[in-house]
Amino acid sequence: LISVIWVSFGIYLLVADAQIGNAIPTASFAIIVVLGIVIAIIALLGLIGAWKRNKCMLITLKCCGGFKSTDWKVVPASCCSNGTAGCDDPYPMGCGQAMFELVKSYLWTAGGFAILLCLVEISAVIGACVLANK
Repeated sequence: LISVIWVSFGIYLLVADAQIGNAIPTASFAIIVVLGIVIAIIALLGLIGAWKRNKCMLITLKCCGGFKSTDWKVVPASCCSNGTAGCDDPYPMGCGQAMFELVKSYLWTAGGFAILLCLVEISAVIGACVLANK
């Protein structure tokens, strides 16, 4: 739904800008449309994965259940390293905790990029102010 809003908003801005004489560079509006399409594709792939009951996350993260393997009455095959249902040694970590650990492992990298981006933006603003005063 968000992707449809992004694409619609981007197309609206492209059309409205063309009507007032291209006052604003249209590249930013095209980027909004492209981002909306990318979001739609990712959402569609997630929907197809859920519909086909893809076990990629379970196998990749080696997790079982929401919180732990005892969430299941009968442990499914996706929770077992040998691939058979009802095994005695399912993956001990729940998928919620596994996702949290995955996000936590990339947190410093994402934070570093965010700080770097902020520094670039602040430098650009300072540079624009210096140029405007000359």
